[in-house]
This record gives sequence, structure tokens and C-alpha cells, in this order.
Amino acid sequence: MRFSEDDLRRFAEWSGDRNPLHTDAAFARSTPFGQPIAHGMLSVLDALNVALRPSDRPPASLEIEFRGAVVPGVEYDVDSEWSGDELTVAVHLADTAVMNIRAAMDPAEGAAPDPDASWVTGIATRVATPSADTRREPVARATTELEQGVEIVAAYQTGSAAGIPYAGTHHGVGEVLALCSYIVGMELPGLRSLFTRASIRFAQPAGPNDLDPPQAGVLWYRARTRRFDRHFRILDTQVDIATADARPVATALLRSYVPFGPATVDLETLSAHLLPAAGRLDGLVALVCGGSRSLGADIAAALALSGCHVYTGARGNADDIFDLSQRLAKRGRHIEFVQGDAGDPVWCQRTLERIRARHGRLDLLVLNACSAPSVLRIGPDASARHDEYVQQNLRLVQTPLAACLSTLDQSEGTVAYVSSSFVEDPPPGLSHYVALKQAAEPVQRPEY
Repeated sequence: MRFSEDDLRRFAEWSGDRNPLHTDAAFARSTPFGQPIAHGMLSVLDALNVALRPSDRPPASLEIEFRGAVVPGVEYDVDSEWSGDELTVAVHLADTAVMNIRAAMDPAEGAAPDPDASWVTGIATRVATPSADTRREPVARATTELEQGVEIVAAYQTGSAAGIPYAGTHHGVGEVLALCSYIVGMELPGLRSLFTRASIRFAQPAGPNDLDPPQAGVLWYRARTRRFDRHFRILDTQVDIATADARPVATALLRSYVPFGPATVDLETLSAHLLPAAGRLDGLVALVCGGSRSLGADIAAALALSGCHVYTGARGNADDIFDLSQRLAKRGRHIEFVQGDAGDPVWCQRTLERIRARHGRLDLLVLNACSAPSVLRIGPDASARHDEYVQQNLRLVQTPLAACLSTLDQSEGTVAYVSSSFVEDPPPGLSHYVALKQAAEPVQRPEY
């Protein structure tokens, strides 16, 4: 199993699950994955498309466990095994399990023979042609809202099936899984969501003249939060699905993890922890590469609070750093965002020229830019991925240093490189990240 970024975009348009974790590289860089990952249900559909034959009956139920992220451009193994009317599918990368699926084909094995569709009966009589407009942007729900409970009743329809090999296959199973992906990625919980489990029961035809769920058409769904564990950040969502004419299609219990939102720089706490000696930085000019979020934003803010005029560069958007800049301005401190790639020699030179034109000097260069690493297991392309990660991120150190070294020398300035304790205590699966930090540490020690 292998996906391209185009596969992710096509699935996003077809399913309506346009969560930026899957389609926006800048957003994904701010997550623990460091890059876009495939939709969970895209992986399920692709694995089932391999394991199921056109002559097989559609699944009566699916039990899905997501155990890891599927990254575009990486090849994963898909193993399947039949035991009577039950199919098990395992997706893994080398020795690392990514996803497990259990599909029961016998309606007696856990299917929903007669799910309740009374909730949609009244709607179907009132709405002759339901509107199935899906969101373009995911909802960002507060934890208090999830704790209080949310219920959504709406119509849904997949988009164009062009280039979607599993659309309409196996009697509408694809459309149901697409809807589940849309609910988790766009509605409940929405923006900050990671699929962990799904338990789906499909309604079975009542008789030989009864129709299977449509391969393409409008579906009604009712999604209700059943439980939100604030401590473990786990959300359970119950979903009931029916056709536009009130025939039951499926029920599902979807479990997702709701990560904490991006941390906001706490200026009060930073100020309280600054030592008196930080006053020696007053009036200096600093450039922080990789300073728009997390540790980089804290460093940039601490330098500004110490009196530096700070320029911070990053590839992402300026929304978070603009808010930080506004809050610092109220304290009479200065931070400016310069969007761009620290590994681009042209951007580095232009940024330095801007700083020199305004201040005539640069006193401090902070090298913090780095792509968040994901666990790398041994596999056929592990060596290439290892080398690619090191090369791409090492230039985020070498390029700005090469551009700024002469100017720093003139002002007897300082270079600060942000390394990691992993260099001394390396964790499994992050050898590429450790190798990067080891390679970059001596780079920032020029002989002058």
C-alpha cells in the first residue's frame, strides 16, 4: 500500500474530510507528525480493496484499530487472512503495526439487523431534496463543548468519484467510511482529531427485493457525542446513518483522540524566569530561525523581553507570531515575522540585507528550524528516508549560518544552535533525528 499526496487530495475532495492534517503541509509541520498523513479511512478502503474480491459479499461489520500514521510516499505491507466468513487485515511497516481490520461477512456476526431509523423518518417527509453541503473548514471545538455534548443531524454526499477506485464498491461501504472520515475530521471533534478506533455495523437487506445502500447518493446521519474523557482526551461518537427515504444503512461508534491545542507563549511566566543578566541583551538584534511556534516562539519572546529587536523566520503563516508581536508591543518590545525557508540561500540573504539596512548589524543568530521527526523503522526505503531527513534539515543550519557569519563576525556576535538531549540518550526509531543533531552541533562552531 502506497499513497501519493495527490491520493490524499482526491480523497479529501471525495469524502469532504479536508482536515489540514492531511492536505496542508504547513499545518502538518506543527503537529507531532511533521508532515501530512493519510486519512485513516483512506487506508482502510485501500486495504479492503486489496483484500476483498468483487464477488465477495459486503461486510456485515467492521472493527478497525488505527495504531500508527500512514505517510505518503512510503510503502506498507498489507496482509490478509480468511477464517470462515471473517476476514482479518493487517497493515504494517517492517515490524511496526499501523492498522488492524476485522471484517465479518455473516450478518449474524455482529451486524445491525434492524437499526433505529425513526430519527430520520420525520426529516424525510419534510425535506424532498436534502442539501448535502459539507464544510470546507473543520470545526475547532472547545473541550467544554465536547463535555457538554454535541448532536448533529445533517445530509451528506460524497463528491466526484473520478480517480477513486473504491468509490461505490461493495454496496456503498466506501460511502459509509467516507462519511465516518468526514465526521471525525470536520465535525466531531474536527480540527484537532486523530482517529483511533471505529466499530461499524451495516444494515442488511430485509428481503430479496430490498435494495442495498446506494453506491452514490444522499445519506442522512445523526452524530452524537457519547463520552469525552478530559484526562485522556478520548472522544466516543455514536453515528446513525440512513438513506434519504429513511432506510437504515449503518451504525458506527467512532473513537478519536483530541490533542491539546497549540501552546500560547506565556509572557508573564517568561518574564518571571529571566535572570537580571538578561538585561545585557538590551539593544541587540537577533534572528531566530524556526521561531514561530513552540520552543522557537518562547526563545524569540524571551529575547524580545530582554530588550532585543527580534526577527523570527519560519515557513508557516504569521497568525500566531502576529498575536505574540501585538502582545509584546504593549510592553514596548519588538518582534517581526519574516516568512520563508531558512534553507533557502536567497531568503537568508534578503533577510540579512533587511536587518542590516535597518540596524546595520546582527548580534545573535538562533538556529532552531527543524522538521518534527516521525518514528523511522527499518524497511526497504529506510536508508533513503534517513538520508533525506538529515540533508533537508541540515541545510536549515548551514544555509543561514553561511549567510550571516560575516555580519556576526563584524559585531562579535553569537550563534546559538538548539540541539537535543536525544543525542546523549537516543530513543528507538529516531536515529535520523539524532544523526541530524550530531551532524549540526559542530557546524555552528566557527574558528573566529
